[in-house]
Amino acid sequence: TRPSHASPEASTPVVFLAGYSERDVSFKGVLENLLESCYVPRRKIGKLAADVIALSEKHGLDVSQFGGRPCESGKAGHLLQIFIRRDLVDMLAYASRPFG
Repeated sequence: TRPSHASPEASTPVVFLAGYSERDVSFKGVLENLLESCYVPRRKIGKLAADVIALSEKHGLDVSQFGGRPCESGKAGHLLQIFIRRDLVDMLAYASRPFG
């Protein structure tokens, strides 16, 4: 085994099953800021955020930190893979530090 200080910040299998999050972040606020950065008209942001949360609930995702319902399984982890062509990676993605 490796010393605890050398282990990754978050193990993918553990995070997938148990969830991983900072508790002092307004996730609904982050969602609303994201929508605003996508040029969604300010007057529509609240309803669109609520619609995204409702749709997530409908499909069984845990959105309790967004003001929605937790998932029925109690396993809040989500894993999203985004595939990007290798020649576009440097333009579209960047390395970050934990909590970056």
